[in-house]
Amino acid sequence: MVGLDARLRDLQIEVVDPAVVSQMRLQCTYPSYLQNELSARPSEETIEYRAGVRIPEGTKITLVGTSSSRLARVEYVMRGPSDETPASDADSLAPAGPDIQSVAPAGTEFRIALDAIRKSQVIELRLIDEFGLSSDQILRYVITTLEDTPPEVESKLVGIGTAVTPKAILPIRGSVLDDYALANVKCELVFNEQEPLSIALQVDGEDKSNRTSTSRNLPQADWESRRG
Repeated sequence: MVGLDARLRDLQIEVVDPAVVSQMRLQCTYPSYLQNELSARPSEETIEYRAGVRIPEGTKITLVGTSSSRLARVEYVMRGPSDETPASDADSLAPAGPDIQSVAPAGTEFRIALDAIRKSQVIELRLIDEFGLSSDQILRYVITTLEDTPPEVESKLVGIGTAVTPKAILPIRGSVLDDYALANVKCELVFNEQEPLSIALQVDGEDKSNRTSTSRNLPQADWESRRG
């Protein structure tokens, strides 16, 4: 026998591809201000993620992803659009950056709850498969918020000037335009440094553009006692 002459033959090395996201969906629960008898939008729905997706402000979102292989964990970082930084490789999720969070997947599926979004978000993901191999690149998903803007108000005095007597009635007519719908309309009277006097207004109704018209005569009893 000759020492050190042992051989192992016919060995095969199987190359394992890094895990990639094969599908990403957004599970959305829309806020109550979008729900009314005229809305065709469901209260909940699941949509496919696509570049440029816009989600109404206040929507609760859960990212539901499917991987090409079984996963051990998924690490992620959430950024706002102002603090987004380039991420081209796995080192970009270093501990020195924003807080790294992780979720435990179920086989090839993982879920990341974002809660109710108030501003646009950038979510960066790194997949770690069951063999401990991480994905080659950081995966980035951008969700843009469709902002709920404040109502636009137009109002004017009708048939009267800005100089009035103490016994005058103030006829005010105006309209309010909102991108969704209005919960209520109020008018506030302010006299010098006193606390505002809030008066609820009845609306005439909404048209197809969500514009609401309202009018109110403010008699002396509503405001004379508030004069400075």
